[in-house]
Order: sequence, then C-alpha cells, then structure tokens
Amino acid sequence: MREDEGRLWDLIRDGLERGEARVRPELIRRVDSRTLIVYDAPSGPTEDSPFRYEGFSLWHGSLRGAVRNLLEQAKALDLPWALRYPVWVGEGNAFTHEEDSRAPTVYRWLDVEGPDDISRSLLFAVHPALVSYDPEQGFRLVPGDGTYRSPQAPRRRGDRENYVYRLESYVQHVEAMARAFERLFRDRLAWVAARSGLGDRLERAVRLVLALHDVGKLQEPWQKWAAEYQKRVSGQEPPFLVAHVWSETEEHRRIAREVRPARPKHAGEGAFAAARILREALEGQSHRFLYQAAVTAIARHHSPHLREAAPYRLHPRAGETVAEALSAVGGRREWAQYLLAANEAPNLEKRLLPPPSTAEEWEGWMLYFLIVRVLRLCDGLSQEEE
Repeated sequence: MREDEGRLWDLIRDGLERGEARVRPELIRRVDSRTLIVYDAPSGPTEDSPFRYEGFSLWHGSLRGAVRNLLEQAKALDLPWALRYPVWVGEGNAFTHEEDSRAPTVYRWLDVEGPDDISRSLLFAVHPALVSYDPEQGFRLVPGDGTYRSPQAPRRRGDRENYVYRLESYVQHVEAMARAFERLFRDRLAWVAARSGLGDRLERAVRLVLALHDVGKLQEPWQKWAAEYQKRVSGQEPPFLVAHVWSETEEHRRIAREVRPARPKHAGEGAFAAARILREALEGQSHRFLYQAAVTAIARHHSPHLREAAPYRLHPRAGETVAEALSAVGGRREWAQYLLAANEAPNLEKRLLPPPSTAEEWEGWMLYFLIVRVLRLCDGLSQEEE
C-alpha cells in the first residue's frame, strides 16, 4: 500500500469529489460479490428502494461473464433491457425535494451495456423474463416464464414507510437539535476536540452549523410555499418562519406537490447566506479549513456533491429569526448582522473545502465528515422528540 499510496489517494479523491463507483472494488477489500434482484426496474425516476428486496449474491466474475449472454437474450426476446443498476438522483434534480435529510431517496435505473459496468454498482436488477426460479433448482440465469419477482425483505422493527413531520418554527427546530446535541454528542465531540488542537472552537462550529443549516428555508418563496401549504391543510397560516410543515398523510403529501410556486432549493443557498457569519464567528482567516468545513456541511447536508447556489432573497424577518437561533445554541445574537440576505449570483464553490491534496486540506475534510454527521443525526433526532 505504501508503494501504491499516490494512486490510492487519487482514487479516494475521485470517490469523495465525484462519487465514482469504480473506486469501490479497489478501496474496499474483498468487495467481490454483487446482489442481483429480479425486479421490474422502471425507466423513469422512482422512490421505490431496490435495497428493500431480497436478492441473490453472485461473485462479480460470474455476473460479469453472464452480461453478454443476457444482453443477447434480451435482444432476441425484444425486451427493453436486460440488466440495470440504480443511481441516486441528488439535489438539484426536478424529482427531489429538500424537506429534510429524511425525505425519500429518488433512484434512476441505468442500463448495463457491457461487462465493465459491473464495477459501477454492488446491486443490479435483472429482467424477470431472463431468469428462472423454482424450489428444486433454485435461481438460474436462464429465460423462464417471467413470473418470479424478488420478495421484499422482512421489515425491521421501527421501520416506517413515511415519516411524519409536525409544524415547527425555525427556532423550535434549532432548539430541538441543540437538545439532541447536548444529550448525545457533546461529550463525544469534546474527546475529538481535545485531540484536534481546536479546543472549544470545534464545538462552536458544530453549534453554529446546527443553528444555520436551514437558513435557505428562510427564503421568501420557501416561506410563501409553507404558508400556503399550512393554510390548505389546517386553515391557518403559521405566525412564524417555518422549518418544517405538518405532513402526516398521503393527502398532505399530495397538497405539498401541488402548491405553487414550489419550494426552491435551500442547502447551497443557506450555506452562502450564512458563510460570513461562520467566517466571523470561527475566525476564518486564522482557521480557514474549519470555516470551510462548516460551510460545506451546511451546503451538503442533503447532497454530498453540491457545488452551486441559485440566486436567492431571504424573508424580511430572517435576520431576527437567525439571531434567535444563534442564541438558542449559545451563540451571539449580533453575529446575525453578517447574514447575507440576498445575492443574484452567489459563488458558493470558493467558500467550500477544496479537493484534498495537502495534509491541512485532508484535516479540513475530516472536520467536515464529523460536523455533517452530527448535523444529520441531530436533524433526524429532533423530529423524534415527544
């Protein structure tokens, strides 16, 4: 590994920055099997998770060797596809919403075009007409009657098909996250901070990120959408700026899709709007990579490869709301004066962590991993409070 160190770090960067699946077999030892499900993989986007199905484990060489035959059989049977693999549809796609980090994941299925594509995923769907399954002979990659489908795996205790959200103001959401942090993560973070040389500054960065991660939801159109939605589902507009709307039933979700104008994206926009607060509060000139790690955590708490922000304008009450949120996490209200309320051409990328190459840059990425992990966990736990 020492002799090959340069190439390994290049592979890590490719996976980190661009999400390239080809790096997995080389970076993860013994990733030599693939899961194959018999599934009617759709041509368009879907929220149906392929990971909920029971599959068959095949050595990657066996599946790779079967690809050409499967493609030929699909052509002979006039099938639209033979093998497909899922990719996650990230932020910025028209089919996703950023309600929060627990919103349904959207997948798109891509066709396998040759044996090399077996390196692109650990899970594949095979067309039902190309396989056979019976109790005596089991699963076989030979054309059958097309009736077999992979069953859904037994659901684990506590799994839920849909999440339920309560109406929550921006400040209430931050307060709930702060309580989760105090209860579960503050002591663990102190252990890391003591060894990082950052001392209290690391905890300050986490607290600020908790307070500022949803600033993008304070955009005027996002709040207009939330007010209209709440009026339709409850008859009243909320008297505060909203972080989460009440969403419990399929009717609620239908209304959410219908309300216009639709919610704008918020993660990158919020990161840009809050960047100067983070720079001032974390002394970004002296602690550049901690500052950039905090901005990157906000920008990418929904999508790990986001680089851009759209033009935005915050609600007139955004400043006072951010001041209250900062106070809720133990910060200074006056830091809210650095909030950037509007920008027609935000350049977010220059405020994000650069692709890592130096030791300092890698330390910045480790801080990002830590901060964004605490953020996502507290975000989810905040909605589970009684």
